[in-house]
Amino acid sequence: MSDLKRELTTREYAAATGISVSQVGRLLRAGKIDGRKVAGKWMIPEDEVPPAPSLKKETGKSAAGSEPAPDPVAGKLYSVSEFAKRTYLTKIGVVQWLESGKLTGKRDADGAWQVYAENLDVPAFARLVRS
Repeated sequence: MSDLKRELTTREYAAATGISVSQVGRLLRAGKIDGRKVAGKWMIPEDEVPPAPSLKKETGKSAAGSEPAPDPVAGKLYSVSEFAKRTYLTKIGVVQWLESGKLTGKRDADGAWQVYAENLDVPAFARLVRS
């Protein structure tokens, strides 16, 4: 058996995280994502993809099912555009993460996603927050 870890290209990493390919390159050059160049192309270890954070969903339980969700009325909400500007995710990435449960949010009366600000405080998500 081989001990080699799977590596992702910048495009594969971008697709897995919802970050744009150009932003992945910037994060690599800044040292925020570990990677190495092979034949002039960045290769990123698969374990660099942030795990799906255990965030609370609208059901009132965390993804693990043990914690009650905070009162959504008290929590600040961002539009998908506002949330994307605060992170390295694209608008499409934010929506994908909402739909997959990696981020928590709710839909407004018009059906547009609103993202809970508490998502910015999840440790597994910290490297995607713009400083």
